[in-house]
Amino acid sequence: MRIAGSLPLAVVMDALRAERTVFHSEADFQHAFAWAVHCLDNEMQVRLEVRQEERAYVHLLCGGPNGRTAIEFKYFTALWDGVDPRTGEEFRLRHHGAPDLARLGFVVDVARLERFCHPGPAPMNGLAVLLTNDRGMWSPPVGSRPTRDGEFRLHEGRRLRGRLR
Repeated sequence: MRIAGSLPLAVVMDALRAERTVFHSEADFQHAFAWAVHCLDNEMQVRLEVRQEERAYVHLLCGGPNGRTAIEFKYFTALWDGVDPRTGEEFRLRHHGAPDLARLGFVVDVARLERFCHPGPAPMNGLAVLLTNDRGMWSPPVGSRPTRDGEFRLHEGRRLRGRLR
């Protein structure tokens, strides 16, 4: 995956990881991500909260000569108090709870990005990033009991297709 057709996402994530291991909030993560993109490619336009259609904004829009990338972020945390070993900064993360709603929100973000993105002379791709310390967000469900949000599970290797309910 490349941001604006040129900057590999893995390079941005590696740069973030080298600087910090935890973020205070989704806005803190968005800012750090945007700053990393800017530092890695200072020619790229980096804009926060860009309107796409009536009452619809994307968290981050990155643009360059090879295209544009619309990026949506989710930062869903479990309770954790600690210190970032890289910065020495103290953190007090709250427990967000309601992982079913977090999964739904993430899938809704993906659907919105699919509406905004298009090929063509000024191509735009999309990227949805979910950062979490809540193991239940990336682990497969335990047991086989059906749940209301079963179609929205996001564990490793899971592919979402068609209409989800």
